[in-house]
Amino acid sequence: MTSDEHILTQFPSHRLISVLGVLQRLRIQSKQSQDQPVPYTTFHLRGGGDISGWLLDMAEDHGHTVVLVHVSADQSNSQPDICYFELDELQAITVHNAIVAADALSFGAIEVLSGTDSPTQMSLQRRADDLAHELSGLIGHPMRITIQTPVDTIDGLSRNRMVRGLEQVAGVLKLLAGSAIGQEALGSRVSEVRVMLSPQPRHVELNQGILTVSFGNEPISGQEELHDLIAAAL
Repeated sequence: MTSDEHILTQFPSHRLISVLGVLQRLRIQSKQSQDQPVPYTTFHLRGGGDISGWLLDMAEDHGHTVVLVHVSADQSNSQPDICYFELDELQAITVHNAIVAADALSFGAIEVLSGTDSPTQMSLQRRADDLAHELSGLIGHPMRITIQTPVDTIDGLSRNRMVRGLEQVAGVLKLLAGSAIGQEALGSRVSEVRVMLSPQPRHVELNQGILTVSFGNEPISGQEELHDLIAAAL
């Protein structure tokens, strides 16, 4: 068994909507960092047709979920063509070269690939500052994002977990800021977001303007539960 085959055996099965959610999160992250690839994907439709390319967006429109794809039959020579289709038409998804996004597509089962460099504590805080600046612009209110890890566990694995946790928290807050209610709640009730690792299970609380999101020692997976926890805290 090759190393790539071994990695693939660790991928879990998930519903298509969950996989699309991962691809959408990767697209959002790619806008923030050129180092984040969005894998080339083939979307197999119920009518028998295939659409290949890179996911650009997925959103609700008039009661329907619509998927937007930058289409290309050739990964290395793409044209500025896009395709819209409704989620109800989707039957299956093939993610090509899934290894490039193994940590995301494995929903946390694969945390660090062999040979992958871990971020430094300084680069983590710099990323947190960049995300705080983006969120402040979205809600029209100054916001800080701080990170906290136990001193005795600041290793490569912890920093990789913190990166994923930080990006997930920012992704959820951006989604919430996209609605008037969410924007109002964030702007009026939150002045600081504190992202931390702790021995306790995942936990979210809001206290005196500080929204604390604590990730436990388990691998960090999808953000659906996190979205519900943060929304409830607000």
